[in-house]
Amino acid sequence: MKNIILSFMLLIGSSITTNAQNIRLTLDNISTDISCNDIWIEEGINLSLESTTTEDCSTGSCFFEIETTYLWLFPSRLSIDLSSVQNIERLEIDIIDACGPDCTLAFLVNLDGETIESTYNTISGSPETLIIENPTESMLSKLAISSCEGQIHEIRIYQNILSNDLVELDKKTLYMYTNPSNDLLNVGLENDQLQKIELYSVTGQLIFEKDLNTNFYALNIDNYSSGNYYIRVYSQSGGVINSKFIKK
Repeated sequence: MKNIILSFMLLIGSSITTNAQNIRLTLDNISTDISCNDIWIEEGINLSLESTTTEDCSTGSCFFEIETTYLWLFPSRLSIDLSSVQNIERLEIDIIDACGPDCTLAFLVNLDGETIESTYNTISGSPETLIIENPTESMLSKLAISSCEGQIHEIRIYQNILSNDLVELDKKTLYMYTNPSNDLLNVGLENDQLQKIELYSVTGQLIFEKDLNTNFYALNIDNYSSGNYYIRVYSQSGGVINSKFIKK
């Protein structure tokens, strides 16, 4: 029976790889053929330019200009997909604003599509770095940056540093099925044993933990509300890996 379950996991499990400690998006050499809502990839992260919303300095505009080493937004939104980046502590955005204080804004959006943190520029015409913290270190959906006339030069994503007794799992594979699920989430590691599982809400609250000594575990999620959750798995060999799942 165990071999059947492991084979099933290999067939439908999704491989999760860990991320570097920080990620630098230079916005260099973006194709000048990019149009509004087109996606390009830098450092494995999807980026796109989108129309402004009611949160921005204007609504429904998507005007921009591609420069060699930066983007002009006037006005439009730059959207950075963060759904595959784990353990984000903070982000830094290098800008030069030309439309006055409070004109260039940055928003962090969680997996439920809610804005959980925002910041804005305070000076005009000079280089400035916007710093935006992830208040709960929960999984994020995206970073959105908007301006009516601002240059976005570089974005840096900082991830938390694991304690010395933990290393990120980079040669092992985490399997979860079925995801999404409404009752059981089966979790397993290839070539290692589970030591502990922790379950977090989308806001970062620890809602379940269990010590283990097995290859796989059936996590009962029947009593949890529908939505997105964050799972952290520890291995017997001293590694840790993070992922997310959806409760139907």
